[in-house]
Amino acid sequence: MFFPLLVSGQGKEALLIDSLIKVLPKLKDDTNKVKVLCTLSTNYYLVQISEGFHRGYEALALAENLGWKKGIAKAYNSIGTNFWAINNFLKAQEFYLKSLKLNEELGDKMAIARSLHSVGVSYSSQNEKSKAIEYFERALQLFNDLNDFVAAYGCNQNLGDLYLQRNQLQKALVSYTNALNICREKHMQKESAIVLNQFAMAYANQHDFKNAIAYANQSIKTLEEMPRCNNLAWQYAY
Repeated sequence: MFFPLLVSGQGKEALLIDSLIKVLPKLKDDTNKVKVLCTLSTNYYLVQISEGFHRGYEALALAENLGWKKGIAKAYNSIGTNFWAINNFLKAQEFYLKSLKLNEELGDKMAIARSLHSVGVSYSSQNEKSKAIEYFERALQLFNDLNDFVAAYGCNQNLGDLYLQRNQLQKALVSYTNALNICREKHMQKESAIVLNQFAMAYANQHDFKNAIAYANQSIKTLEEMPRCNNLAWQYAY
């Protein structure tokens, strides 16, 4: 499954929303308020989707009144994420592409990379693998240039999954290897376990069960070394 870059967990989103809701009435109608509204929108989609849309469109209206293009692009992205959450992938793509166009006009490389990734997610969700790969590859190049290793990990993971779905094993393994190298360099244990499991699935799909078992065991070992890891039972089931 392909996700927008912002996903972290419902508990964290709820805490952030509570804190921002308390701050919001104290803010003037300026760019800071647009940022807060966009953050609310992109976190509400996991908690209360109607509020996600409400805050996203509120941010868009304010950004347009201010004539703040960067804020308009942020609002487009937030609204797109909420459309993605209700499986309206075409509408999500429409807003992601609007965000991308504005970010390209502004020359904001990080925002461009994130928009490219979002468009890739929308194509992946529609099972348009070739277009998804195109956008993820473009995003990956920028994330690498900007040294955003966490985002680069996500792009490599997504690319590996897409190549595996297309039965392009060698390309999938290259992408998974790139993702795993980032995880190990940055000590991302949970993410390492996820990639190792993807290696196992890739080899299992090729009926190479020796390698599949070896990577599955590495994934389990990595999870066992983590305190209170909720993914361990799932990995044993695999």
